[in-house]
Amino acid sequence: EWKINQLYTEIEHIRFDQHFTYHFDNRLKEHLNQYLIPPMMLQPLVENAILHGLRYELEEGAHLSVILEEQGNQIAIRVEDNGSGLNHDKSKKLSYKKTSFGLSSVKDRIEILNQNASHEKASFELLDRRFEGKKGCVAVLLLPKVKADIQEDGF
Repeated sequence: EWKINQLYTEIEHIRFDQHFTYHFDNRLKEHLNQYLIPPMMLQPLVENAILHGLRYELEEGAHLSVILEEQGNQIAIRVEDNGSGLNHDKSKKLSYKKTSFGLSSVKDRIEILNQNASHEKASFELLDRRFEGKKGCVAVLLLPKVKADIQEDGF
């Protein structure tokens, strides 16, 4: 999941003529394959940051940061951009999609995860950085730490 999103971001970086920079930072103490991360939870967040935040950012320095770290008994995934933010002027943009299902699919999947959770609950929060005096958004996804059952051959 982590590698797929790095590759996706690299493709978008090239597609948009290297208009933005990006950085993926895995701060987990253990190797990422030690944990189970639900598939397709991170991709909509990265996609939204690029397509709705950074793609139309006209100033130099457009940047995407994806940070993975432990937060107590949870894994925190932060997707930060310094793009147009939540209250941008959509009238200046051309959209190739009529409806975006990315964030609603993340929220729906969190509900499903939480129905089966016995301890830590998953959560999602989208924050507008202008309240911090900055541009862009921060999407924070909290997932319970679930250890993977790794066989001796690594699978």
